[in-house]
Amino acid sequence: MIPCTDFLSWLEKVGDGCFADVSDSLLKSLCACLTDIRPGFCVSAANEGGAVVLYLHYFEAFCRKNRASA
Repeated sequence: MIPCTDFLSWLEKVGDGCFADVSDSLLKSLCACLTDIRPGFCVSAANEGGAVVLYLHYFEAFCRKNRASA
């Protein structure tokens, strides 16, 4: 099993820093670790579809503009 902190560090290296989670019993420790490490950068959604939509809005607002100007 990968420690949550190591996994989140890897995600930040390869990703863009936005996290949308769906709280359930299997991901409870990961969601708690994420909230502790990056408060304000993690949004909990009611279901998986909501998490995808939240991320897409974040990507549209921040990532696309930053990547286009680079």
